[in-house]
Amino acid sequence: MAEPASAKDVEIGRQLIERGCRQGSLVKGVPARTPVLKKAADWAHSESVHDGAAFVVASQDCDVDARTKDEQCVEVMVARWTGKKSEIDTARKGNSWRLFLLQEGDGQALVADARLRTWVEKTSLAEAQSFETVLDPGRARRFARWVAGRYDRPALDDRVVIALQRPIVESVLDARKKNQELWRLLDGLVDEIRFAVPQGDPPWPRLDFIFLLEDGAQLAGDGRRELLGWLQAVVVGARATAECHAAVETPSSISLRHYLDTERLPLDYLSAAD
Repeated sequence: MAEPASAKDVEIGRQLIERGCRQGSLVKGVPARTPVLKKAADWAHSESVHDGAAFVVASQDCDVDARTKDEQCVEVMVARWTGKKSEIDTARKGNSWRLFLLQEGDGQALVADARLRTWVEKTSLAEAQSFETVLDPGRARRFARWVAGRYDRPALDDRVVIALQRPIVESVLDARKKNQELWRLLDGLVDEIRFAVPQGDPPWPRLDFIFLLEDGAQLAGDGRRELLGWLQAVVVGARATAECHAAVETPSSISLRHYLDTERLPLDYLSAAD
């Protein structure tokens, strides 16, 4: 029979919470290392050391707070600094499942990288130097959705990737370099591009999209026409459809039905066909 958890173990989650170990907080004083299991002699694991990086807490607050007999570890992911503009732009937007912007300044950005995750025992995490809150409440809620969304997103059918996602991704990358006015709209105002996932073979009879703006953002008539015209030209030009419909919404105006009936279009990578 397992021994009962000690009072110290039972309360360690609460101690971590009181010290600021919450979802989205940075862990100070713990080296950022991630193990990878490899089929070597005995399925031994190797370890990657991420110099200059830190861990950011991915576990929900309730799991951090839970007793160690129920939740022994806290999930963390690597938070690393980057000066690559393409990565910063990608992390800033809501259409990336790999990167999330935590801090930005002086041409550098601290991004959470969802591809680099591990678990840390709570008893060991208690030895961390400190925990730093870097997200305001609104960004913290977005971070929570982003963490969960990596496993909630659908794998797009190859036909959708080739006929629809790839032309849009390539056009966005092109706008970043050659069309500053369009890029200003996509980068500065649009938080997500959502779409109703089509079924069957292209060309599809109709495609429906939603430009979900940043909270509080406003889009003038000229900007609205430019966004809609750009999207229409891309999908019709790629022969994905002959009829493209797109709405412009904000977090406060979009209906729950329209949100749930659409999926976020990944713009930082291509899905299965890639």
